[in-house]
Amino acid sequence: SEDLGLVDSEPNYMFAAVLGSGVYRVEDATLTTVRIPFSKSLREFTDEDDGVTLLLPVTVGYVSLDPDDLIDKWLPTELGTLSFIPGIEYQHAVNEELVLKPFAQLGAGYDFENDILSGLVVGGGRALWTKQVTNEWQIQLGSSLQWAAGWQEGDGPSSSFGLFELGADFRRDLPICIGEKQLNGSVFGRWRQFINDWNIAHTPNDPINIDALYELGISVGVNEAYDIYGMQLSRLSIAYVWGEGTKAVSFGMGFPF
Repeated sequence: SEDLGLVDSEPNYMFAAVLGSGVYRVEDATLTTVRIPFSKSLREFTDEDDGVTLLLPVTVGYVSLDPDDLIDKWLPTELGTLSFIPGIEYQHAVNEELVLKPFAQLGAGYDFENDILSGLVVGGGRALWTKQVTNEWQIQLGSSLQWAAGWQEGDGPSSSFGLFELGADFRRDLPICIGEKQLNGSVFGRWRQFINDWNIAHTPNDPINIDALYELGISVGVNEAYDIYGMQLSRLSIAYVWGEGTKAVSFGMGFPF
């Protein structure tokens, strides 16, 4: 949309809190996000006991609205937004294969370019089904239903959306070890449906909405996680994301359920 180049375009910075790390191309805008999922276990999740985790994610985001500035589009030189949305996640094992994970988060984000402070709230639940098919093969199916809302200080605009997700991950152990940790690889896919079209950026005459995103990716990991400054790192992933008027390369730390 040519309108995205106008001075009075208003990108919706809620994307930075929910999309995950990656470089997203939406119409003429390029959205870059980096999400660092800090967390702390308050009660360890085991086969016998439910778990409680303190969520402490930090997200930085940047949007380029100039389709002619290639350097600025792909290599942002200044911080656009910074958000911190702490919360609580509860883990409950329904049986040996199915885990439910309700969660709630409340925090804030700051838009450095426009000097705007926004409140952000996210809540919902995830479900993860894991099946060990053989000694080497594992299948995981995941789903989530969540709602997110943001509002700006003063009389600024507010927005919200619902999100439903489905995903599948097919993982296999590899005959390679890193120290005492065995390496594994996977292919995965995810479908994200926005229950009401998500207005990711808007102008006076031409809103840009996203109704669905599709994702295919690969990942590599180890059987036991590394603890790195409050992050449990057991795998790294890269994926291609697409939807109507949208394409992206996303990065993550494994199957997002």
